[in-house]
Amino acid sequence: MTAQKAESTFLEARARAEEEHARWEGKRAEVKAQEERLEAERETVREMEDRMAECAREVENLRILKATDEREREVKMAEMLRKKT
Repeated sequence: MTAQKAESTFLEARARAEEEHARWEGKRAEVKAQEERLEAERETVREMEDRMAECAREVENLRILKATDEREREVKMAEMLRKKT
C-alpha cells in the first residue's frame, strides 16, 4: 500500500511539474514575442528619427535657398531702381 501511495504522490507531483513547465514555456514564448515586438518598435523609431533628420536637412537647405533667392531679388531690385534714376 505504501508503494502505491508513494507512486501516486510521485505521479501527481510529476503531473504538476509538467503543467508548471508547460506554463513556464508559454510565458517564455510570450516574453520572446514581446521582446521581438519591442525591437520592431525600436527599429521603427530609429527609422522615424532618421526620416525626421532628413526632413530637417531638407528644410534647412530650403531656408538657405530662400535666403539666397531673397538676396538676389534685393540686388536686382536695387539695380532696377538705379537704372530708373
